[in-house]
Amino acid sequence: MDICISHCTTLAPFQGTHLCERWGDVCQKLTSLFWPSYPAHRWQGAPHVPGNSSQVRARLEEILSLRALHKQLTQLLSNAEQEELKTSRSFEPFQQLNPVQYNPYTEPQWRAAVNQFENALVPAENRIAGKLKSQLRNMNAHALQFLQEFKRYQELIKRPSIQVRSTYSSGRCSRY
Repeated sequence: MDICISHCTTLAPFQGTHLCERWGDVCQKLTSLFWPSYPAHRWQGAPHVPGNSSQVRARLEEILSLRALHKQLTQLLSNAEQEELKTSRSFEPFQQLNPVQYNPYTEPQWRAAVNQFENALVPAENRIAGKLKSQLRNMNAHALQFLQEFKRYQELIKRPSIQVRSTYSSGRCSRY
């Protein structure tokens, strides 16, 4: 399974997370409901939780989160700013990796690539923090619009650098 982190559709990782979730549910139901009472060979012990599928699921969710973060970030930057900050090159740390190949040996490489990706986005995050803050502040009177914009940029709002830059001059942190 070859899933590119930046160019494939969102559908494949989303379907993968759903598949991993369903597999965990099936294993749990079989080992807790059906097999303990199966006369030919009873299941004994706690219900089985397939650890590898939950780890793959977490990786796929992280891929979706990183892609959403990049998309939200670039939506707030002009084309000139995107070129200046080289946002199109943000996914380069992942070029030599297969994002869905999860095991303890590939995890350090994945973490290093994620750190490089996040570090590459810091200048862009610094640039858009004020834009995002003013955009959300302008919608303060319209609660529904505010909530829609908040959801639209939820990955950005989670970022520590965005939260730090959204501090009021009095020192209180604005959580939008």
